[in-house]
Amino acid sequence: MSTRNAKRQAKLHEEVSQFRSLPHQRLATFTRLDLQVKSDCVVRIKHNSYSVSSRYINLKLEARIHQDDVELWYSGERVEVMPRLYGRDKEAIDFRHVIDSLIRKPGAFANYRYQKHLYPTTRFRMAYDTLLKNTTEASATKQYLKILHAAKHEGLDTVDDILRWTMFNGKTLTAQAVLSMVGCLHCRN
Repeated sequence: MSTRNAKRQAKLHEEVSQFRSLPHQRLATFTRLDLQVKSDCVVRIKHNSYSVSSRYINLKLEARIHQDDVELWYSGERVEVMPRLYGRDKEAIDFRHVIDSLIRKPGAFANYRYQKHLYPTTRFRMAYDTLLKNTTEASATKQYLKILHAAKHEGLDTVDDILRWTMFNGKTLTAQAVLSMVGCLHCRN
């Protein structure tokens, strides 16, 4: 082996002399992508849709696409980390990101492209259907969005439990009833 390697030494030294020094910091292990957030609070990354907070509408974000997650950066600060979606035309829509916009414009709910993501549990879907049975579509939508807004600000599990209790006990479901129960929970604490 020494004899074989001796014949290659000259070529090895020639090759090593061409090497540059290593960089002082690690190379980036992610793909960078600049994004503009549109009014629907959704950005497209590698053929998939991700929701972002409504506070970033019309702002430019930087996406850093890692192997398992996607980071969103604004002004040099990481503002969001989401699991990366693989494939095409997948959706990661969080109702918490879009509910504030929908509260201001409840008419947009009916034709919202990602409406199925606005039912975080089956109980929320059942609540919306119950509201539709008991009132007009416009009123049901406004009430449902208020319930969803409460879930964002008071906790999804809390509101889900209130919906479960209301439906199980055959109580009349309205946004006002749900919000007052949420208020009563705060009174006890």
